[in-house]
Amino acid sequence: MTSGAMTTLIDRMESKGLVKRKVNPDDRRAALVAPTPKLFRTLGKVYLGVAKQIDQSTAELSEFDRNVSIKTLHVVAKAYRDAAKKT
Repeated sequence: MTSGAMTTLIDRMESKGLVKRKVNPDDRRAALVAPTPKLFRTLGKVYLGVAKQIDQSTAELSEFDRNVSIKTLHVVAKAYRDAAKKT
């Protein structure tokens, strides 16, 4: 998405009370976007369904394999965050 399209999307979500902009302490030119309780209420059913499906799908994994999977997801999420900081 272009920065203009992203701004429009965030503006619309903010006007509906789904997110709130916060000052970015590391970069005054950028804003941090935080979810609101309304967003979680709106999407809660979707996330609950996904969480249940993940539990069912991973039920046969050993505790070790689950922990490895969780660690891998944290590494991937960090890679996305780090890449986003560079753009």
